[in-house]
Amino acid sequence: MKKQRIYDMKKVATVAHRYRRMTGCSWAMAMAASWSRHKEEKLRELLKTCASVSFIYRKVDGTLRPATGTKVKSKVEQHKATPKGTGRSSEKVVTYFDSSANGWRCFRRHHLHRIVSVVTVNEDKDYRPF
Repeated sequence: MKKQRIYDMKKVATVAHRYRRMTGCSWAMAMAASWSRHKEEKLRELLKTCASVSFIYRKVDGTLRPATGTKVKSKVEQHKATPKGTGRSSEKVVTYFDSSANGWRCFRRHHLHRIVSVVTVNEDKDYRPF
C-alpha cells in the first residue's frame, strides 16, 4: 500500500517565507515555526473528521505520550462521554477524546511531536503520514 502524505509542503514553505520576512529570523527557525503550526492545524482537522487519530505529544514533565483520539460525535457517543464544560476551549490547547482512557484530554498545541496514523470514519483507508 502506498503511503499518502497528509502534509502540504508548499503551504509550509509559504508560511515560513512570510514568517521570515516579517520577523527577520533564520530560515531554520521560520521552517520550525511553520511546521509546528501546520502539524497542529492538521491534527485539529483530523480529530474533527476521522474515526481515530494516533499521535505523540510531549507532556509537561518532558516525556513523550502516545495517544489515540477523536472528536467525531458518533465515536464519542459510543463511550457515553460528553464534554463537562459548556464554554469554549482555548486556542492554546488541543482537546480530544482519548479512546483508550475513556475520557477527554488536552495538551498545549506547541507540544505536538508527530501524527502517527489516521483511520477515516468509514474505516476503509488508513493514512500514515511518514
